[in-house]
Amino acid sequence: MRLTLRKLGMFWSWYEWPDAVDYYYIRSLSPVYRLPLLELGGVTLLAALGLGFLGGGRARRLLPALLFAAAWMASTVAFFLFARYRLPAVPALLLLAALPVAGPGGVAAPRSGGLPLAPRV
Repeated sequence: MRLTLRKLGMFWSWYEWPDAVDYYYIRSLSPVYRLPLLELGGVTLLAALGLGFLGGGRARRLLPALLFAAAWMASTVAFFLFARYRLPAVPALLLLAALPVAGPGGVAAPRSGGLPLAPRV
């Protein structure tokens, strides 16, 4: 049980556990990988914040994505734990991460043309 809890923590960790290629070594060699882009740790934090925005029927609409992310996490923790096996959970995490970015109303501030910056999720 302790090993499973440790692997669960590793699944949600910001650190990319290397398999055949060390991400941090490649990042030191490539200027593209050194760009300050949002990585899994940032997406995970935004998704955790997005769990608080699931009221008002949003949880029902996002249920397939949430169930997929939970099932993928369970299977990854049970069998494997490398960064590349966490990648299929990212689209569901991005849906959750969009909720706090869009704001409580579901739409970010409108532009001058009146079109929303982010669609309702």
